[in-house]
Amino acid sequence: SSGINAEYGKMLDKELYKPVRFKKFKKILQPYFNQEHLYSDIKESWDLFPKESDGAISEEILRGILIEQGIEIEKRDLSEMFALMDKNSDGKIDLKDFAQYQDC
Repeated sequence: SSGINAEYGKMLDKELYKPVRFKKFKKILQPYFNQEHLYSDIKESWDLFPKESDGAISEEILRGILIEQGIEIEKRDLSEMFALMDKNSDGKIDLKDFAQYQDC
């Protein structure tokens, strides 16, 4: 009986200590995170940024945010970054885009 348990223990050790990719790691931990709390943190971060009158971040505002943080960025790189964040491709980053970007 102890031989079977020892073999099972070795098998578990091999499974438990295998390297995993980040996506799998994230999927494993997902049930342990409180989604409302995470969204609250994202909303709190979002509220720190300046926005256009419609409540969204334009590419020009994103550039200003980066410059304010001491990050100089080429126009082409800024456009690529903006496109990555503008998840619905409507030409602006709204809270939903921002939250989806944070969830990458």
